[in-house]
Amino acid sequence: MQRYLSVETANLDIDPSMLSLCKNVLLRVSSNKKLFARELRKSIKHLTGDDLKHLKTWCTERFLQHAEVIESAFLPYPAI
Repeated sequence: MQRYLSVETANLDIDPSMLSLCKNVLLRVSSNKKLFARELRKSIKHLTGDDLKHLKTWCTERFLQHAEVIESAFLPYPAI
């Protein structure tokens, strides 16, 4: 049985890290504010340390339309 990748999947950089997986999910749900907020909270739970800092920076730069959601999601983590 052959497997076919969609064009969208084939263009993604394949990196199995949790940070990359979280980024891909957030990119896909970014058009829906409620879903974005939920997935961001889940991503924050799965990441630690530098990955968490990187996610906050990346989200802040990439998703200006969700600035309020991002700030509230990271509020419990003041060191980041």
